[in-house]
Amino acid sequence: MSDPNEVRGTAGDIARALDDAGIPNILWGYAALGLVGQVKVSNDIDFVVSDELVQKATDILIVKGYELCTSRKCPWGDERKRARALAAAHFDIVPDKKNLGPVQIFPKSHILWWLKKIPAGDPSPDDEDLLLTNDPRLPPKLKTRSASSPIERDLYGNYTEEVGPSGPWEKIYPMKILKPESFTEALILLYCRDYHNPNIGDGLQLGYDKYWKRLLLPMGEVKVDPKAIVPKTLRPEFREAWANFNLVEQPYFWEFFHDDLCAKLKKQNKLPSFPGIFRLYQ
Repeated sequence: MSDPNEVRGTAGDIARALDDAGIPNILWGYAALGLVGQVKVSNDIDFVVSDELVQKATDILIVKGYELCTSRKCPWGDERKRARALAAAHFDIVPDKKNLGPVQIFPKSHILWWLKKIPAGDPSPDDEDLLLTNDPRLPPKLKTRSASSPIERDLYGNYTEEVGPSGPWEKIYPMKILKPESFTEALILLYCRDYHNPNIGDGLQLGYDKYWKRLLLPMGEVKVDPKAIVPKTLRPEFREAWANFNLVEQPYFWEFFHDDLCAKLKKQNKLPSFPGIFRLYQ
């Protein structure tokens, strides 16, 4: 794995190139997770752009020396590669930095369909959903470390890493990200949409709900070190599901924390169906 600062600096370089080309973008995935909830050791660099700008964003990276992956089998065999099938375009490695990647471009309609618009330039100070990666309002860095995973039911075993968020990225090109509350709500919505979706149509059987769960777990508010918790007040419609998610002792299988919310969203026609696989090279 690479130095987290190298991942962050590369993400900043990509965001600068997209901004210079007039492509509003949002940093997403594991890199953003480190700012709003929990630092995770990952080389992934993910961005969300408006659907109509996906091709332009891809072309910008190709001009910068990134090689577009066109292998249909790329997502197979590695759970952490699930998102590659959902990304409209991905680049397995970063030029001159073979230990970084993938870089992935997601269409907004697949990930943040509920967000009104990705603004050009900096988000306004009163934006409900967005802020910048250098914003002092972000959770502060927690300097302690842990020898094992927190107790928030991380199903992926023990690891050694920083506990809690990274703190604002003050020396890196500022990027737009979702606020901790909006990031959490986005993952809950994605989990509801894709829960037990086999994706039979594409034949990949990827189980996207497990991928979203892996991102959502570190946002939980039950941890060994209380200082590592990022407290959040979600919008009213999410609060019951979030409280269920954070129960110390689950009366049922915790995966069902979302059932009532999912039913309400479907009844209100606020939960889209799985969008299917979209790749630029097909």
